[in-house]
Amino acid sequence: MGDFYGKRLTELLAPLRYPMTMRLEGPDPEYQEQIRRRNRDYRLKLIANGVTAQDLVVEQLRYQAWANEA
Repeated sequence: MGDFYGKRLTELLAPLRYPMTMRLEGPDPEYQEQIRRRNRDYRLKLIANGVTAQDLVVEQLRYQAWANEA
């Protein structure tokens, strides 16, 4: 995968980074909520960018050496 496609697909599909905090002792509902929020936001990112990512992969295939063989 070329640099352009690799970087762009990473931008579109990479997991989100969030600073998270958790308690060291006992259950931590706040931490669990942070995980749920991060997972929800990531799913929304994938849904929003999925078609664009698929289009880039298809576009990239046209530039493969084997795709242009007669």
